Amino acid sequence: RRFNPQGLDAPHFARAGARVRATINALPEGKPADVRLALGPEGAVMVVDARTREVGAMVGGFEVIAGFNRATQALRQPGSSFKPIVYALGLRTRRFTPATLVIDAPGAYDKYKPGNYETWNYEGSVRLRYGLAHSINSVAVRVIDELGPATVVDFARQLGITTPLDPTLGLALGASEVRLSELTNAYATFAVGGRYVPLTFIKRITDARGNEVKLPEHEEPRDVLTPAEAFLTTSLLTSVVEEGTATKAKVLARPAAGKTGTSNSARDAWFCGFTPTVVAGVWVGYDDHRPLGNKESGTKSALPIWIDTVKAAVGKTPPEPFPMPAGVQLARVDPASGLLAYEGQENAIDEVFLDGTAPVQTALPPDVADPTTFMMEQLAQPN
Repeated sequence: RRFNPQGLDAPHFARAGARVRATINALPEGKPADVRLALGPEGAVMVVDARTREVGAMVGGFEVIAGFNRATQALRQPGSSFKPIVYALGLRTRRFTPATLVIDAPGAYDKYKPGNYETWNYEGSVRLRYGLAHSINSVAVRVIDELGPATVVDFARQLGITTPLDPTLGLALGASEVRLSELTNAYATFAVGGRYVPLTFIKRITDARGNEVKLPEHEEPRDVLTPAEAFLTTSLLTSVVEEGTATKAKVLARPAAGKTGTSNSARDAWFCGFTPTVVAGVWVGYDDHRPLGNKESGTKSALPIWIDTVKAAVGKTPPEPFPMPAGVQLARVDPASGLLAYEGQENAIDEVFLDGTAPVQTALPPDVADPTTFMMEQLAQPN
């Protein structure tokens, strides 16, 4: 049902000469094999050492022969895995904090009406952290609308995204195509304190006589975010694993951060993420942009591959925390309002802020009336 939802016979389902992968389900002795045929989607994986930016592993498709490398050459829509770039810029501009309330409600922007793919409902005002963890589309669109799409394009360029990006609100939802290698490296910039460094695929080449061949010059590294800004972005992405769309990754039993992504009609499934030492990106999809299938998503199609990949990459090394740099402060906040928690508030949560951006107003206990609301009600009364 997944690969042939219409139940077509072979001549109508696949072209003559199509390559088919066969899996033997069972081969009882003396009986014919029970064979399942599946024309599966393609996939790509990129694994990067977070600290050196050396590519440790790369898969460009299921074919073992050399050919089109989907990890470095394919241009595909990243869906929500592009959102962290928008949120990181929001933090850098100081217009947003992880506790900023953003309205999750239907909105229309010059005929553009984004919906929430993941939930299909709206929750009112939610904190920025919650909006990213649960991949709420309307929140991301409101953030890019505040920042300006052209500013986000420029920021993505600083992070190493070189593909054409359309400066529209749909960019926040991954409407423009990117390369897996470049998006993975953008996440690496978040992981290592905000410094962009180009990927290293080849460290050294020698000729037949053993003489070292000079490699092309690398693009110069640059600081895109401060360590504090990168840490806050990483902190937001850990919530995706802890409480959001990637909770399956908690099986790694170590600090991890990342973001799922699903393009329109599930034509592309993504997960990009990292531990303090390993960054990995995964894409799954068909070369002809067919939908992956009903209910497929980054969570279902790409995340399990990412988990297996990172599990192999980190091996039995002990878990490491994401170190908190200078320039970050902790505060107890009210999860409903994003304001400072009132004294004795039981459901208060710890939140991280860039120095000088924490809220200064304290939330009111539920049994205390808001004087501002009271005054407004009085003014609204007829004389």
